[in-house]
Amino acid sequence: MKTTIFFDLDGTLLPMNFDQFMHKYFNALARYFHDLIQPDKLQKAVMGGTEAMVKDQSNKTNETVFMNYFSQFVEGDLSNYQDRFNAFYTSDFQVVQTTTKPSLMMQEAVTLLKEKGYDLVIATNPLFPMAANLERLKWADLDSKDFKLITSLEANTKCKPSPLFYQELLDKLNLEPDNVLMVGNDYLEDLAASELGIETYIIKGNTLNDDIQKYKPDYATSETAFLSFVKALPNVKNQ
Repeated sequence: MKTTIFFDLDGTLLPMNFDQFMHKYFNALARYFHDLIQPDKLQKAVMGGTEAMVKDQSNKTNETVFMNYFSQFVEGDLSNYQDRFNAFYTSDFQVVQTTTKPSLMMQEAVTLLKEKGYDLVIATNPLFPMAANLERLKWADLDSKDFKLITSLEANTKCKPSPLFYQELLDKLNLEPDNVLMVGNDYLEDLAASELGIETYIIKGNTLNDDIQKYKPDYATSETAFLSFVKALPNVKNQ
């Protein structure tokens, strides 16, 4: 029985042009760190740190893995850079909002699911700190309090597309795969949940990796059709 909905964030609950998002993100990051590190070196360190997190199979938090990798590119006290990252996500990161837009359809779907008694989880790839995830939820006009759990750089030890990312969530929430529906827009990262037996739903419009045929979603529709799907779901409170 389905009791819980895992939602991806970027491109799913928060429609965006991913290329524009990344371009504006790195420009903003470079300006914020201009006195500490050269832009090209910063981007290389961030992209390399991201790759390190995705590949890591240890039980270290993603934040630990990232900062360990990042330390190879900088001199001086690493905590100064970590403090700067933390400050960035509560200030200049906001300029990236212009590459995104809220979705009234997905907002209504979230509201209906809550009313029907489903537990909701933000299962975004935990490459950003919690502050950045909360900020993007604001951009989506969603209330973080509506979600039972929000994945983050600080809290998680695995990343998409590893099925271990989804196993970590199941373990934390004491769920079985058939309790969950994973809703996303990435044919690789989000559909990897199917390896554990989790049903998957692709929201079309901002899809990524749709040229990769490794997984097949159980459902793949527009936001409008997803809202109709949600309206037809049973009320968990009555079961």
